[in-house]
Amino acid sequence: PDVVGDTLAVATGKITAANLVVGNKSNQSDPNVPAGSVISQNPAAGATANEGDAVDLVISTGPATVPTTVPDVVGDTLAVATGKITAANLVVGNKSNQSDPNVPAGSVISQNPAAGATANEGDAVDLVISTGPSGGDNVIIDGCDTGVSDPGGIQAGIDQCEVDASNHGLFVRCVAIFTKAEGVPQSDRKGIMKCAAHSSIDGGSGSTVPSSIPDNTGAPVASSSGSSQSSVAATRNVTMGGSDTGVGDSDGSIQARVDACVASATSQRKFVKCVGKAAKSLKRSGAISKSEKKALKRAAKRSGFGNS
Repeated sequence: PDVVGDTLAVATGKITAANLVVGNKSNQSDPNVPAGSVISQNPAAGATANEGDAVDLVISTGPATVPTTVPDVVGDTLAVATGKITAANLVVGNKSNQSDPNVPAGSVISQNPAAGATANEGDAVDLVISTGPSGGDNVIIDGCDTGVSDPGGIQAGIDQCEVDASNHGLFVRCVAIFTKAEGVPQSDRKGIMKCAAHSSIDGGSGSTVPSSIPDNTGAPVASSSGSSQSSVAATRNVTMGGSDTGVGDSDGSIQARVDACVASATSQRKFVKCVGKAAKSLKRSGAISKSEKKALKRAAKRSGFGNS
């Protein structure tokens, strides 16, 4: 029988049903055959054999593992640590926060596996990031200390944004919406949005912008309706003040820049200036056209956000 690609259990069943027996079994790595399945057989499928003869099997162990040494990142900033881990063909795993009087906020307190340990390429290195001295439990975004004290809730909501959003732009937008909905003071929102915008967070398991925003326990709550800064429904175009600007935004990244301006600006004039700078940067990078840049600036002037 043909048993190539079958699991060992299925292959054994087929061989036994043909009044043959499983012979020698050897293991071999193969990137294209799942671990535990048959890579090859001898005799080949379709060959003539006598009842009771053996069929030898080569079983896949999955892709070959390549060992690498875990770098020492304790004391490094998250950005430096990430660079070292990536250079070793590893990935950053779980990141948790902890106060430490001896390690600056945003730097690594400890790592797992430890420095010098042997790991396989692609394995994760978990990090504990310092929030600074005890009593200074601030909101931390990707190792960046926002300077905003968290009485117990804001961090959970922002962490949920990281899980729900599918890319960096949508993460920033979710943070802007969440902090607005929670009534975080304008001065605090500015520090939070600065860290969110400069983070390397690419999003979690979400497929689009979240359809609901987390409350301060991290659980989803219904989003409010009305202006664009309080609506998280995914839209095709950028909106300001509830109006469609006509500027396409397939992944939500442009809307995220606008929402960041909503969060940080303290007046209509500053909001218009913020959007203008963002539009200029987007035009320079090729993300939008000249006409779209003008459309964003016009929409900002008409938005009437005032003190957001």
